[in-house]
Amino acid sequence: MLSCAWIATPRYASAEEGTRAKLASQASAVGGQIRDATLACRVRAALVAERGLASGDIDVQVRDRVVELTGNVPDERQRASAIRVAHDVSGVSGVRDKLQIRRK
Repeated sequence: MLSCAWIATPRYASAEEGTRAKLASQASAVGGQIRDATLACRVRAALVAERGLASGDIDVQVRDRVVELTGNVPDERQRASAIRVAHDVSGVSGVRDKLQIRRK
């Protein structure tokens, strides 16, 4: 019984709390990365499914639920369409437009 008594001391309890907090923080960060990766896949799928949108040259990145669109589109109409489609995906909190109009 004496061998377990040291676990209950405040010093070790404090270290255990610190470890728990660190693990919780890391788990939260990993959860956020998974959420963002899932959102990126859903946005890409929505862009591909959008009729009349040339989505092949659009890259999608997500960080903290904010979508960043980069790449090239043929015209302003398609740029607006890509932004709208990305914004309409459930879970997206914002869209950062870095799309370029492809010059002919």
